[in-house]
Amino acid sequence: MRVIVHFGMYKTGSSSIQKTLYTSRSNLRSICYPDFNRYNHSNIIKQAFGYTSSVSAEEKAVALESFRDILRYNAEINHDIIISDESLTASSFNKLKDLYSTLNNYSDEIIAVGYIRSPKAYIESYFQESLKTLNVTTFDIKKRFPFYKNHFEKFDRIFGKANVQFWKFDPCGFKNGCVVTDFCSRMNIAINPADIIRINEGLSLGAASLLYAFSKYREQFNYSEVRLGLLINLLSQLQGKKLRFSSKLISPLLEENHHQIEWMERRMGASLAEDITIYDEYAISTESALLTFEPATLNWLAEQLGGDYINRWNAKMTISEIAEWIYHLCLMLKKKSK
Repeated sequence: MRVIVHFGMYKTGSSSIQKTLYTSRSNLRSICYPDFNRYNHSNIIKQAFGYTSSVSAEEKAVALESFRDILRYNAEINHDIIISDESLTASSFNKLKDLYSTLNNYSDEIIAVGYIRSPKAYIESYFQESLKTLNVTTFDIKKRFPFYKNHFEKFDRIFGKANVQFWKFDPCGFKNGCVVTDFCSRMNIAINPADIIRINEGLSLGAASLLYAFSKYREQFNYSEVRLGLLINLLSQLQGKKLRFSSKLISPLLEENHHQIEWMERRMGASLAEDITIYDEYAISTESALLTFEPATLNWLAEQLGGDYINRWNAKMTISEIAEWIYHLCLMLKKKSK
């Protein structure tokens, strides 16, 4: 049995890969994508290997035994198995080593694979993803830099360099621009093209700005009443140019962390260079720019609320007022969902 550990990285189409394999698992041949009650295996791994302090000793034991059962069964029938969890990149060395040791009890062929995204594209995507959980209240992108060596060198040390494969995330070079197709091809997985699930989680700049405004002022509202998923689904319908960071903002980060980039380029055997000026015409470089709203965005927000909001919106609305309107929109969406 061969064990394939897919570690992501974050923002490289992992959800599309996971959901496709999960929903197609009954049709996969000689390879198992385990069903741990969800498409992403992060929960079972966090519970089984103590990645979260909220798990009791009893819960950990149950999760670990469930994890071992899957490994044991596939070892008996000699089926390869795929474990997919992009949060492994942020795990500690010792916890990742615990996972490897458990896998090693059932297989003598364990490989770790994942895609690597260029720094600017990653920062933009990760910042946006953080907005979706309202986990951004300050315009600080430094901590969202992909510290390649810090996150990925441990895979070489634990799995062995020969057993770790880094692939550049380059949709332009993928067949049909599809990361799922590319992944399955690399892993020799026969997949029906009709079964591929492609998830486009991108938000427009206007939608990102609205989320950021709400995130900054969310403590003023009863956040327990908010069903964030409903808001995200609606905001995904707001069209417009995408959130991009200017080269003026990104350049110092690239220079400060050039050794991290160079390490990954050497290790992967591919360049992570990208044109960081291509969107500078409208890219943002300050918090003020992110909180500057086009009239069309505010008009869209008013239209979602309806009623007298359509007549009340104006280009001089304060950020606090905009956040309050988004809160009212959340309440409205929750009421409609019932």
